[in-house]
Parts: sequence; structure tokens; C-alpha cells
Amino acid sequence: MICKKVYICHPYSGDPEGNIKKVEDICRKINEENGRKGGDGPVSALVVPVAVHLLFPRFMDEKHLGHDIVMLFCKEMMKGCAEVWICTEEVTEGMREEISFAVGAGVRLIWKIDDWS
Repeated sequence: MICKKVYICHPYSGDPEGNIKKVEDICRKINEENGRKGGDGPVSALVVPVAVHLLFPRFMDEKHLGHDIVMLFCKEMMKGCAEVWICTEEVTEGMREEISFAVGAGVRLIWKIDDWS
């Protein structure tokens, strides 16, 4: 079975707890969709979400490291991804930076706004 890593692009600042919850829900829905793909017939790639919202806040403090270093880490995580999924209508400054990096790196952008309503 083929897997495809996708970077989840979503706001963080402003409402970190609420945005983490939203990204958890998005990843849960991706996992549910993966479960529906698990049959014996031809299947599109399973999606492996790369959600820095669920990883970095556990051990990293942006106030301590600084925004530039945190964004550098986000971009490093994005490098191994086939796509960047933009999962909100609200595009923050940090997301604009991620999107610009993705475009420059040739990573495909997918707008998934309606998929997570």
C-alpha cells in the first residue's frame, strides 16, 4: 500500500488550544478516511498527516526559541511532504510563510476548506 505525507497548514496563534483541537479533528478525519481505503481493491494512497500543531507545542516554546526558528522547523517538516493541505479560510501570517515556502519548494498546495466543515 502506498502512503503520502501531507503537511497540515492551519492557524496556530490566536487560539492555540482551539486550533490544536481543530487540527486533531482534521487528523482524526484523515485517519477515518484511511480506514475506508483499507479494502482489497485498488486504493489511492493512504494519507500520513504531518501536523506540527500536535508535535511542537509538547516540547517547544516559540517565546523561548523565537518565531523564525519555529518556522524553520515547520519548513523542515514540510520538505518530506508530497502536498500541503490548507485546511481553513483564515490564512495567518505564519501560514502565508509556509505557503510561500511550499510554492518555492515545488510542494503541491491543496485547499481542503470544505472537507473539514
